[in-house]
Amino acid sequence: MPAADDLPEPLRTSVDTAAPGHAGRKRGDVQFRRMSVRHAGSSAWVHDLPFVTRLNRPKLFEDVEVLDRLRKATWSFVPDSPSGPKRSATDLGVLTVRPDRKTKHLDGTAYEPVTVRVVASRYPRTGAANRGRVIHGWQVEVFAVDLAAEAWPAPDVVAQFFGRATQENRFAQEDRELGLDRIVSYHLPGQELATLVGLSLWNLRLARGFELEPPPEVHPVQQLRRQVRDDRAPASWPRDPVLGTLLAELDWPGMLAKRPGWAFDAETRELRCEEGRVLTLTTV
Repeated sequence: MPAADDLPEPLRTSVDTAAPGHAGRKRGDVQFRRMSVRHAGSSAWVHDLPFVTRLNRPKLFEDVEVLDRLRKATWSFVPDSPSGPKRSATDLGVLTVRPDRKTKHLDGTAYEPVTVRVVASRYPRTGAANRGRVIHGWQVEVFAVDLAAEAWPAPDVVAQFFGRATQENRFAQEDRELGLDRIVSYHLPGQELATLVGLSLWNLRLARGFELEPPPEVHPVQQLRRQVRDDRAPASWPRDPVLGTLLAELDWPGMLAKRPGWAFDAETRELRCEEGRVLTLTTV
């Protein structure tokens, strides 16, 4: 906005609706954010639904209680397309998740901890994790879920999260047909009203299409799906981090002096024999 001594103080008309653009791709453009929630089955836009979201809390993977729950959990395969890795999932129960110390309210005060149901997924992986963390050969991701375990078992929660990719075409169609990604009003209630009108129009079209061509009266019979247990990981997975630290403090070169070819890997906290096999700890 122009500024000079002979000009009045600038007033941004979009201050209640949006914010100035960041210094990247849309430098200087007015930016605003809106959230649209769509029902996966009918493609109708809805006001509110229980959520399933990825939980980005790296410290959870270092929590002794969380690792103990992972170790004692029963894992079941996640139904998939199968176009990606074969995941399994388990329910970690209710956990208290603390906010990051840098996450603050607008007034600078800290957020309160949140108690929420947490679901974990895993699959074998070598190398670094693209999401979550690789723990002893398995990539583990955690999700916060606002759904009852009786209604949504852990495998269904994970399948629903990764199935969100199938909805992307509908979001693109909404942008193309309704054009709601633009400023209609510089007054926030006016912008929200325009969004509601557009999404309501979409829902009315869906209802009209249902009336014009209703589905068959005889519904297909759904087959009940049974959970299949995943026993691919060893029973000791993940290994106890406290025990691993204690093992790393021992004098392995001295203890293995009379065992040529044997070695202790300080990074993975594993003892290997002369043939390279990892020895499982049985007694402490």
